Amino acid sequence: MRFRYIPFIIAVGMAILIRPVTVRAGVISWKSAASGNWSDKTKWDSGTVPGPGDDANITVAGTYTVTLDAHSEIASLTLGGSTGTQTLSNAQFNLTLDGDSTIGARGVYTHGGGTLAGAGTLTVDGALNMNGGTLSGAGATNIAAGGTFSIGGTMNILQSINNAGTATWGSGGINCGNGAIVTNQSGGVFSIQSDQFWGPFGGQACQFVNASGGTVSKTSTGGTTTFSNIPFGNSGAVTVSTGVLLLGGGGTSSGSVNVATGARVEFNAGTYTLNAGAAFTGAGTMRVSGATLTVAGDAGVTNLEMTAGTLNGGANLTVSGSCAWSGGTMSGTGLTIIPMGATLTISGSVNLSRSLHSAG
Repeated sequence: MRFRYIPFIIAVGMAILIRPVTVRAGVISWKSAASGNWSDKTKWDSGTVPGPGDDANITVAGTYTVTLDAHSEIASLTLGGSTGTQTLSNAQFNLTLDGDSTIGARGVYTHGGGTLAGAGTLTVDGALNMNGGTLSGAGATNIAAGGTFSIGGTMNILQSINNAGTATWGSGGINCGNGAIVTNQSGGVFSIQSDQFWGPFGGQACQFVNASGGTVSKTSTGGTTTFSNIPFGNSGAVTVSTGVLLLGGGGTSSGSVNVATGARVEFNAGTYTLNAGAAFTGAGTMRVSGATLTVAGDAGVTNLEMTAGTLNGGANLTVSGSCAWSGGTMSGTGLTIIPMGATLTISGSVNLSRSLHSAG
């Protein structure tokens, strides 16, 4: 009877012996301050190229460039050493970061195409330069105070971005979706230096938020920067020094918008709500040309042009400079106030079902 169990014992033993062995992944580091290709295994201290499950470190002090020359997936990336500049350059390949990763103060990641994807948080204390391609994944990209984020070509944003450093939109259009929220946080600066288009990109809508303490500026170019079907929220400060900032996706404001002489902020579509504290200052113009502007809290504007659309709401809007009304509707239970010293000009066909108090 005892021998009947021998085949079973042998089978179990063989199963144990041939069961796949799990190799524990580890930290693989670039081993010297010399430039080279990511796929060159001789450049890594392990003699192997980082892959899924591996933590890739490019932290050797010195100035050099690692060129990503193949699609890659790794557990995490740590980029940036103690001195010099450590650059990871990716012209066209997909790089997937499965866990939290860091671009240190000395690190520079430059992306020209392909997809930078992450399930974790990418923290940027150095520089993240997106000159094209896609930023995606279930995680988020956080630009820390002192970090920089630049957009230098047409790109897709499918992941939330939180900026507490300096972000510069220098060129290229932006396609944004997948429910991504781009937040310019307190202390963050978002500089618009291009006349480009920020629009939706399939899936759940994207939105832009300038939080309290954040600063958004449009400078350098005299054309039109458009947010189309992208809600634009402002609780901080927005400055339009040149050209036109066209907001066509609705949103809210309880912050300030300063518009310089010859410049304009314009609402041409969607519903934009002015909450208490919203103020449009400067010698430039705020124009309503097709949107619904809802005054939900008492707000002020220096110069208002209304050519189409609707101004409504239960709170008061005070126009301290000039009000030029040539089209559209003013309605709601609030007041439009033109104080002494201000001017009101009405031309064309307009509709008034709102109290208009003019002392100008």
